[in-house]
Amino acid sequence: MTDTIFDTWLHTQYLEAMSFAQKSDMLKLAPVAGAPPYKYLAEFRCDGLVESRGEISVSDRHLIGVSFPSDYLRSSSHPGQVLTWLEPAAEFHPNIRSPFCCVGHIAPGMSLLNLLHQVFQMITWQRYTPREDDALNADACRWARRNAERLPIDSRRSMLDTTGAQETGDSEGGADDR
Repeated sequence: MTDTIFDTWLHTQYLEAMSFAQKSDMLKLAPVAGAPPYKYLAEFRCDGLVESRGEISVSDRHLIGVSFPSDYLRSSSHPGQVLTWLEPAAEFHPNIRSPFCCVGHIAPGMSLLNLLHQVFQMITWQRYTPREDDALNADACRWARRNAERLPIDSRRSMLDTTGAQETGDSEGGADDR
């Protein structure tokens, strides 16, 4: 049985998100399943952090999967049902531990662009949980407290602003002080 309301919503999300991605220098979006699409791969080109052998460094490419369950318009979804962290596997953030990515509460019908913007805010460290008991990566919480002056990692404040990047200082390197 076809859910025409859900299909219409999915089609609207597809049109809006693909139109946005075509104009964006920081988001590539590819539908991967469904007509209209209900699964996407989203590649973010913005600065975030990765950890390798105890060293924290900057990464400028991040890949997630987005999948809308059939009851997405009727009930709140757990972030693990909707978002899957794909790359880099060593992403360093309190709310990310591959394959999990927690943006917090996902209200029924939250738009694809809103979800993607929340992920962008996490990657760039504009959004994170400071509570170690509520984090996927407690080490990243501790790092954030010691390095608050370095946050956010990327100088662009919004993924949704297509007018260009804001210059607020050096966003390259120097992120390895834990």
